[in-house]
Amino acid sequence: MKNLKLILIIFSAFLTFSSCDDTETIENEVIITSILPTLVNVGDIITVNGKNFDTSQVYTILFNGVEGTISEITSTSFKVLVPEKSTSGDVVITYNGKTIHLGNITIINIFTGDAELLTQEEVDTFGANNYTQIIGDLLIGDEYSTTKASILNVDALIHLTYISGDLGIYENTNLTSISGLNNIVSVDGDLILSYNILLPNLNGLNSLTSVGDYFTLDTNRELLNIDSLSNLTSIGGVLGIYENESLTGINGLSNLTSLGGLRIDNQYEFSNINSLSNITSLTGNLRITGTNLTTLDGLTNITTIGGSLNIQQNDILTNVNGLSSLTSIGDIFSLFSNDVLSNLDGLSNLTTVVGRFYITDHLALTNLDGLSNLASVGDVLDITDNSILTSFCGLNTLIIDNSFNNTYIVNSNAYNPRKQDIIDGNCSQ
Repeated sequence: MKNLKLILIIFSAFLTFSSCDDTETIENEVIITSILPTLVNVGDIITVNGKNFDTSQVYTILFNGVEGTISEITSTSFKVLVPEKSTSGDVVITYNGKTIHLGNITIINIFTGDAELLTQEEVDTFGANNYTQIIGDLLIGDEYSTTKASILNVDALIHLTYISGDLGIYENTNLTSISGLNNIVSVDGDLILSYNILLPNLNGLNSLTSVGDYFTLDTNRELLNIDSLSNLTSIGGVLGIYENESLTGINGLSNLTSLGGLRIDNQYEFSNINSLSNITSLTGNLRITGTNLTTLDGLTNITTIGGSLNIQQNDILTNVNGLSSLTSIGDIFSLFSNDVLSNLDGLSNLTTVVGRFYITDHLALTNLDGLSNLASVGDVLDITDNSILTSFCGLNTLIIDNSFNNTYIVNSNAYNPRKQDIIDGNCSQ
């Protein structure tokens, strides 16, 4: 019995000692309360606040795997320098075989100046710096470069989120993917992709929301679609799409709401431009030439064009009904050589053209009835070489009601009335 009591006393003492030791361990456990700031630049100092830091202990802090330098430590905080080549992501502290996750921070690593990358090695070397922003231009490839076949990918640029200047991707003959640009949200200058002859899509611009100036796609022969631009909402300048011979449409632009201008040249595979239906005005020009579009229906909500309107050499365009909301044009109006365009009924709301007005070289146009609300043309009115055009009654509002007094040129049509003929009621043959 005495032995049993002795065992119980020893066991009780052991439990008491163990309990005290565990309590002491818990009381001395490092606790993190905050990490400030969470948006930092490389080279900044961040402060980690908490308690139970041991100034004699060795602590290591890792920024997404890259070790920072601790510059000061107390029992309630320590300060650490954000290291070069660190990237946004998880921050952890390790000590005595333990790891504590502090959370995520965003690291801004800025390159100031223009970067011109002409080889794969230059792309990879630049990318190894983990820059998140470029205050300047980024040029990948060059039309005059002797190393056009060198660049195979831009994967090393994955940390870039913002470019204050232009982004140009030129004449890279073996580039088949731009997926390394996946985190770019905005380009404040021009964005130009030109003569990248094997590039099949724009996967890599999925995060792009805005382009500050021109956005140009030029002679990318294997480009099949631009579906990955679904987050793009704003283009400050002209969207130019030229001679991308495999491109069948612009369906990826369905969320685009702000556009400075539009130019589509020699895109014979285009079936429609319906995805532009959220655009209500253009501050610049609208030019559509050399397409197989049958309608302009994607433009139905545009009410004003600040620059010129030029629609020419669209061989199967039968009408301009897609312009039914258009009321004013800030410069030149020009319809030229659209061979099967038979009427202008889609222009029934057009009232004002500030500059010159041309309708030239149409084989199927018979009347101008769609211009019945046109009240003002600021310069020359020129209607020529429309081989079966016989009715000019759509100009009555302009010439009779608003006394058009600027230069009037009408010739080489099936009927060529003078202004006085129209005033006298002889507007058609």
